[in-house]
Amino acid sequence: MPFFVLETEALSEIPEIVRTGVWVGDCFMYTNSLNRINYYVGGEIVTISHLDRVMYLLGYVSNENRLYLGDKEMSIVSFELSLAVLEYQTAVMRKDFETADQVLPTIAKEQRTRVAHFLEKQGYRQQALAVTLDNEHKFDLALQLGNLSVCYELALEMENEQKWLQLSELATKCGDFNLVQECLTRAQAFGSLILLASASSNKELMSTIGEHSRKNGQFNIAFLSNFVLGKLDQCLDILIENQRLPEAAFFVRTYLPSQIGRIVGLWREKLKQMNMERSAQALANPTDYENLFPGLIDTYKTEQYLKQEIKTNLARDYPSITPSWDRNPIAEMKEAEENEQFSYHPVQSNKGITDEDEDENFSDANESPKQVASSQIKQASVVPPPTTTNKSSTESSVLNKLIPTVDTSSAASTDRARSQSPMNNTTVPTTTKKDSTPPPSSIKPTTTTTTSSTIPQASTISKAVTDIKSAVTGRKTSLSDLEKELQEFDIDLDKDDDLQFDDDDVDEFLKDT
Repeated sequence: MPFFVLETEALSEIPEIVRTGVWVGDCFMYTNSLNRINYYVGGEIVTISHLDRVMYLLGYVSNENRLYLGDKEMSIVSFELSLAVLEYQTAVMRKDFETADQVLPTIAKEQRTRVAHFLEKQGYRQQALAVTLDNEHKFDLALQLGNLSVCYELALEMENEQKWLQLSELATKCGDFNLVQECLTRAQAFGSLILLASASSNKELMSTIGEHSRKNGQFNIAFLSNFVLGKLDQCLDILIENQRLPEAAFFVRTYLPSQIGRIVGLWREKLKQMNMERSAQALANPTDYENLFPGLIDTYKTEQYLKQEIKTNLARDYPSITPSWDRNPIAEMKEAEENEQFSYHPVQSNKGITDEDEDENFSDANESPKQVASSQIKQASVVPPPTTTNKSSTESSVLNKLIPTVDTSSAASTDRARSQSPMNNTTVPTTTKKDSTPPPSSIKPTTTTTTSSTIPQASTISKAVTDIKSAVTGRKTSLSDLEKELQEFDIDLDKDDDLQFDDDDVDEFLKDT
């Protein structure tokens, strides 16, 4: 009796214990000892479901796309398993892509991503990119394939910072630096942008980095970008904005000596707000104590000199340019000054905020304190008469001119006029004049008689005039009470230092009082 011998080849080995199994085309479905339902196709094992008890495969109904299982208690359970997916995977394993393309439209959309993952594992990334509907999976596939256009479109759609960074790495490998700049800008990766800007000598990009990083609170990047561009004033503003006043003080001491007074003042004010008065007082402002900072004037000059010498050099001139670490700016300034190529124009340093003790307002020493004197006169109600003393011959003659002869007919009217004076409560001895113009060599004290009149005596007025002259000349001593009264009477001592009055002026003076 004839018989046939079939020779078979093992496609692959599965290191599992199979309980039950069934073939569906080129796909093998089985349950294992771990109560899992798996199927094997193309060397890939796919888990369909996990079971809670031991179950046995009954079969697969392709019309319903369902796999049926049962247990010892005759319970039936079914699981959905698309036949189109199995056929597509089988066609791919056979490398029959024409059949796979025909089967693909019959696969449900929710199964497309699953099929794409199968294609990716088989090494068919381009086909997986066309099949998948998941943007994350599609971006990863395009990234692996180096497809910049697809990655860019997906990154715009997703607006994910991580995606932009991944795309920038791919663009860097491909040499598309414009795309690299855009990706890093959208990802706000300012650190990488600084490297790109410095490597490509892009000043506009570096300036943009400084502006955007400062707005986003990345002050280290902002400071570095402005420092590379030589924008020292903006670097100083960044330090002040972040209350890094000690660093700002050292920065201006090195690069902007003209601003050191203002920064030290801000530093002192900050320490005072922190109740650190001693530390604030211990800070020496170089603009106030130049002896403690030798060479400070040279730094002022060097700052101006370097500002005049700033220019943009060409890249081809780099080998002939002296590096900054080999230069001596102060020596260059002095040499240029000796050769009359540079002249220093002193600029008044801005000290800015200073101590409260330095901000006190003092009145001018040459200004007469008239308002203070008048207010003090209003507060004084009674002025006691000063003691009688002998003065010089010139003063006596002037006083004799000031005091007219008082007759009896005008005594009553004088008393009535004096009764309205602010000093009407004070009894002052009156004086009588024997000779209106006595010679300077024979000056004698005038005879005084005590009456009810309130006319001041000659010695009192002589002392007042002497005090007024000394106050107007020296401006060093305070005014006495009588001097304040004379100022209220509008006696202008600056116009006539000799006090030459006639009798009419004296009468008018007495009537006013």
